[in-house]
Amino acid sequence: MDVVLQFMIRQEVLKLYREILRTAREVHDESSRKEIVEWVRHDFKSNKHHTDEVCVLCRQIMYAVCLLIAVSPCSLFLICN
Repeated sequence: MDVVLQFMIRQEVLKLYREILRTAREVHDESSRKEIVEWVRHDFKSNKHHTDEVCVLCRQIMYAVCLLIAVSPCSLFLICN
């Protein structure tokens, strides 16, 4: 993978990671909030070795959809229809 492209994708992934953690702060239930943060940290850490562009982009899409659902549960309805 091109170094510049790899750098850009890494920056986007880190931006998404921070955005998910910021969104998790808005969860009122403390145990749910901790569970979300632990899941996100574990998942990002366990997948940081991926360098395949398609794999990384697919994971980004998955996280973005999860973030969208967390922010607005009604958005799940819009995605599915």
